[in-house]
Amino acid sequence: MWAKVVCGCLSLIVASSLLVGVSSSARADDLDNKKNDVQKQINQNNDELTASQAALDKATKALQASNQQLAAAQKALAAKQSQLQQAQAKDAELATQVAAAEQALSAANQALATAQADVVAQQHELAATVQQANQTDPTLLSLSLLLGSTSGASLNNSVQWATTMFDTSQATLDRLNAVQMTMQTAQEQAQAAEQDVVAKKAAAAAHVATTQQLVAQAQTAKDAVAAQTAANQKAKDAAAAALAQDQADQKALDSDMNSILAQIKAREAAKAAAAKAAAEKAAAQKAAAAKAAAAAAAANKPASSGSSGSSSSGAAAPNSGTFFQPPLTGALYVTSPFGYRIDPISGVSAFHSGVDLGASCGTPVHAAANGTVVSTGWYGTLGQYLLLDNGTIAGNSWYTGYGHLSAFAVSPGQYVTRGQVVAYVGSTGRSTGCHVHFNAIRNGTNINGWPLIS
Repeated sequence: MWAKVVCGCLSLIVASSLLVGVSSSARADDLDNKKNDVQKQINQNNDELTASQAALDKATKALQASNQQLAAAQKALAAKQSQLQQAQAKDAELATQVAAAEQALSAANQALATAQADVVAQQHELAATVQQANQTDPTLLSLSLLLGSTSGASLNNSVQWATTMFDTSQATLDRLNAVQMTMQTAQEQAQAAEQDVVAKKAAAAAHVATTQQLVAQAQTAKDAVAAQTAANQKAKDAAAAALAQDQADQKALDSDMNSILAQIKAREAAKAAAAKAAAEKAAAQKAAAAKAAAAAAAANKPASSGSSGSSSSGAAAPNSGTFFQPPLTGALYVTSPFGYRIDPISGVSAFHSGVDLGASCGTPVHAAANGTVVSTGWYGTLGQYLLLDNGTIAGNSWYTGYGHLSAFAVSPGQYVTRGQVVAYVGSTGRSTGCHVHFNAIRNGTNINGWPLIS
């Protein structure tokens, strides 16, 4: 009778335990489904994020090229404007020279006119003198002096008059020669001044053509600067739009990350509840067995007793050395630390959720500690990402993450050991080069993992 009672009690306990196990399993499955849903959403956002990243990269390169072209165009414009200023100054100088030459020509023409007037006056005076001399024939005068002179005084007056006439004519002739020479000099000066004016006008006209050409070139350079400025602004707008889109995508993925962290906390709570239920189940089984044994002993009948044990989940304590196994072997090269930094792509201050370790693409990535692979796949800006549940270590729940991978060496649900190769370094997602992004999550909070591996 007691044996039947004991067996009945044990059956009830086992059934209850199975129900608890089924309930815990259902909660775990529900959590996995939620995680998978989020993972699917991340995968769906991948194409959009990749397109945004490509647009940002393209706009950034276009902006850099546009700035370089704008600088070259501005330099060319400055050179043309400088040449134009020099040409305009030369034009002004040539114009001054032309004006001076024209003034000299005007003065020379006035001097020539004066000389010509003097020549005409002297010619008239000489003509009058000659006419007067012709009216009195010197030969007849001589004869009259010799034959018709009645006295010495009269003869002397006649000779004196003839000498005066001769001197007057010679003086007039000399003045005529002088003014003619002056006129010839004035003519030569006027001709030279006229030639100088022609030459300077020709030089000025030729330089004006050069200046006009430089004006056209300067306008072309100015138009090039304007066009390049417009292109530069367009590139800036494109970069700003791409950056805004990328930041919006990043914000959405940050929200997804927070959701994952919340689910990790819920997962840990479920694991704690399952452990507590298991402990209570073991205690109940132990009490029931003890009660059955006592009853059997009281009836002097042997009673069957089941054995029970306790199991613990979680990773083994870390080996000697660093708290976690570094993801890479050999010397570690930090390309970007944990915390706020200047983003290498957007150029703005942003929070960096992990520590980046540089290595060649394809380098093996090692598990930080024993644990179970939670997920492997695309994770937005982190590219190919692996999440590892390292269980409880030193009283704390630990998860580690590995991002920007090129390939995986393990699958979800697989148990791995500390130092085991789980993936390979890559440059997927939002990355500027080959490296691994390492996350350390303690009790559901993302912390700086560098002190744990260095």
